[in-house]
Amino acid sequence: MSALRKETGEAVDRKGGIRACRPADLEFVAALFAETFGSYDAESKDDLLRYLRQAYFENPWMDDAMPSLVYEQDGAVVGFLGVVPRQMRYRGKSIQAAVSSALMVRRSSSGQRNPLQGVALMQRFLRGPQDLSLTDTANESTRRLWTGCGGNVAHAYSYSWTRPLQPLATMMELGGYGDGNLGARIAKPFVRVVDSALGRMRGLRPGQPEYVPEEIDTETLLELIQSVSGYSLVPQYDIQSLRWLIGMAEQSPAEGRLAKRCVRDSAGKVLGWYVYYETKGKLARVLQLAGHPHSIRDVLNALVHDAMQAGAAALWGRTEPRYASFLNDQKCIFFARPWVLVQAKNPELVACFREADAFFSGFEGELWMQVNA
Repeated sequence: MSALRKETGEAVDRKGGIRACRPADLEFVAALFAETFGSYDAESKDDLLRYLRQAYFENPWMDDAMPSLVYEQDGAVVGFLGVVPRQMRYRGKSIQAAVSSALMVRRSSSGQRNPLQGVALMQRFLRGPQDLSLTDTANESTRRLWTGCGGNVAHAYSYSWTRPLQPLATMMELGGYGDGNLGARIAKPFVRVVDSALGRMRGLRPGQPEYVPEEIDTETLLELIQSVSGYSLVPQYDIQSLRWLIGMAEQSPAEGRLAKRCVRDSAGKVLGWYVYYETKGKLARVLQLAGHPHSIRDVLNALVHDAMQAGAAALWGRTEPRYASFLNDQKCIFFARPWVLVQAKNPELVACFREADAFFSGFEGELWMQVNA
């Protein structure tokens, strides 16, 4: 047996094969990111390497039985699938989940990617020891690959919502004409004037919130998440894991400060809470929005007003099925993307996603990750 086989426990032959990703592979993985997404350059390479190490090798749920995977060919890493193990609870019992991310395959000299390498990586991941497999930022190609390997689409959670606050700026952001576009920079003064007028329209202006949101720390957020009820499947955190998760989510400086706030009534009772990026002039990403059924309207109104005061062009997040009617009342626009995909040994776990019986926010999948945002 070769030294490589002894070290990884995977059968990697001269032609190629899949093995566990090692820290030494991250240079190759970073190069794959640059090739695949085109948003990383030499200046950001060190930051990317540090982030990948933190996400895939230093997370509090690390488990050698569920490593990130690489496809190696002729001694080079040509494919990657990131894996972050997670803990969840199903009807009070702890279960092992694993979130896949950043499936990438290197282009050949002819400019083509070998689809069989992506299939092999996905099949290996889905055959892992985890009780539940998840991904929640999937595009159409990943959806076809996942379902072709026996996975399922969680249609109830595969919708995102956008609440325009600056309508014209929102349209430009959704159309890909952000600050990096020369035409957008030239048009910015005109856009600001138009949006200022549109923002005063009664149909778009949020109502004055009845209750003022308050900033909360991670300990309080943990208590709120642990108080969630009414779902068969819920996330399982302790203070160490949630602090790590918040710290990772905060490593997206271009999106602004990560705000964690709860809303209380006049008697001090918590009505709900939200976590989002205070993004000025762009789409502000909402990672978590939760509240009691009778009070979520107040929580959502507080969030919209909060984001408008911060100068966001719009709010966007994944739709929690139980809140869809309230989001609709808030003049939100819905999109059938990105795909949330699941697979489980126990079909009851898949049913939780099919029947909207899972508390599944942006923290439980990939939406918190800088490399998937």
